[in-house]
Amino acid sequence: MVNEVYPEPTGEELNKLITQGNRAYHIVGINADAYPPFPKAYKGGIPCCAARLSDEMDVIIRKITP
Repeated sequence: MVNEVYPEPTGEELNKLITQGNRAYHIVGINADAYPPFPKAYKGGIPCCAARLSDEMDVIIRKITP
């Protein structure tokens, strides 16, 4: 499962996915600083829709664990 929505899945939702044999990943966005910083699952990045296309873009994808 790939998650690109906010808020990130709850612990209960993740446990259901894991018991079904799934892994969950969250597309954080583009590696960038924001002020104020984005919360929780978006920490360390900005949403892809807020970025300007560049060859130097570094997309952050993280595995979500309960």
